[in-house]
Amino acid sequence: EIEEEVLKFASRGKRISVPASSANLGPGFDALGLALGLYNTCEFKKTSDKDLFEKNLKDNLIYKAYKYAFDFYEKEIIPVEFDVNTNIFLSRGLGSSAACIVMGIMAAFSVMDKEFDKKEILKIATEIEGHPDNVSPAIFGNASAAILKKQEVFVEKFEISNNFKFLAIIPDFKLPTKLAREALPQTYTKEDAVFNISRVSMLILSLISGNEENLKTALEDKIHEPYRLKLIPEIDEIEKIIADSPAIGHYLSGAGSTIMVILKSSDRKSEKLIKSKLEKLSASYKVMPVEIDKRGAFLI
Repeated sequence: EIEEEVLKFASRGKRISVPASSANLGPGFDALGLALGLYNTCEFKKTSDKDLFEKNLKDNLIYKAYKYAFDFYEKEIIPVEFDVNTNIFLSRGLGSSAACIVMGIMAAFSVMDKEFDKKEILKIATEIEGHPDNVSPAIFGNASAAILKKQEVFVEKFEISNNFKFLAIIPDFKLPTKLAREALPQTYTKEDAVFNISRVSMLILSLISGNEENLKTALEDKIHEPYRLKLIPEIDEIEKIIADSPAIGHYLSGAGSTIMVILKSSDRKSEKLIKSKLEKLSASYKVMPVEIDKRGAFLI
């Protein structure tokens, strides 16, 4: 029986798990991100069906990232097939694209028999994604601050205080990243830049220390939220519902449309209160408590 199980596993191939991620955290535009306990997993194995592999390369981001890693190392590509189990909501600002990219690169590393150097995986993933805010926490877990300088990525991971917990409000409509990016202005005033620099500095420190009062102010943003929140129907009503609850504050997760609410760990009222009031609005919203993932992507 044991031999049968071993053979069965070998025929299935290997598996990868990648967490969802919530980027920006308010003022940390394109720099901050948080790994969430919501996962996409995949099983992959080598295949002799090159035609199907080539077909998947055309429109599947996981396959494209897989190929990109082979091209990066100038290796001859080895065809594989992926069987994906998707739990991360698409086009909701929860890092579904980043998860696909990380998944493809990690599979390539496995097939190439390369050491799983997470900084190297981050470098390749950032080249594909264009910015490291989602791919960084998806790879490393926890919260992270990341900077892309030329072709090098600098990353610092940090742990969020146990004083806080997170609640995702996920609308039933998608907000494509392209549309959300197009909504942003080309230039900003010095005042807005200074406003965000001060907030993001306080944000990181208050998330680590657990200071609730500082966090309330530190979540403010003038770089992307004033422009992107307008793309979400009923946003005024949503923000009023959150403001009328005991919640500490909220931010637009990534490019949206998910709104991430930060609560005190001891808060037992906000989730039920917010959910009941959202049910009275015209659109449909999923209210989901989310844990912080502390492990990041891994090969199962």
